Amino acid sequence: MRHKLFIYSLFLSSSIFFTACSSSDDDTPTAEEPEEVVTLEGEYSGTWNSDTDMDITYTNFAISARLTFANEEKTRLNGEFFATSSFESCCNSGDNDGTMVFTLDGTQITSFSFNDIITDCTGNFSGTGTITSENPYTLEIDFTGNDCDGNHIGKMVFTRLNN
Repeated sequence: MRHKLFIYSLFLSSSIFFTACSSSDDDTPTAEEPEEVVTLEGEYSGTWNSDTDMDITYTNFAISARLTFANEEKTRLNGEFFATSSFESCCNSGDNDGTMVFTLDGTQITSFSFNDIITDCTGNFSGTGTITSENPYTLEIDFTGNDCDGNHIGKMVFTRLNN
């Protein structure tokens, strides 16, 4: 009987020892990946809607833009404009189809300017707008301006990609 008790005690002790010495990943420090901070900078897809005094209407015309902050205070965005959804110039205008500048005050776009360099259809546009959401960032701009199609009154909406 003592022999059985000894073997049983030895078995029980071994089980406790191996359980206590087993490795656990819970104690291993893991390197946490830093969470990417999403800002207004980035690539945007959008739409252009406008009417002109020459009876030309644009409805949900696909556009795109790349925006970057122009100052440390992050109150000004500069951007490249593309009259395509693919971040490519539509009309052999060069690297882009124009440049944009946004002046920001919180969620308000207090001024917007767009210099259109589309070949044979250059123009200038200005307006104001709002940042209507953050996930994803959406910029809505009410604008006026003119180019080869006449005097425009319209709205551009840009939504940030990969938000």
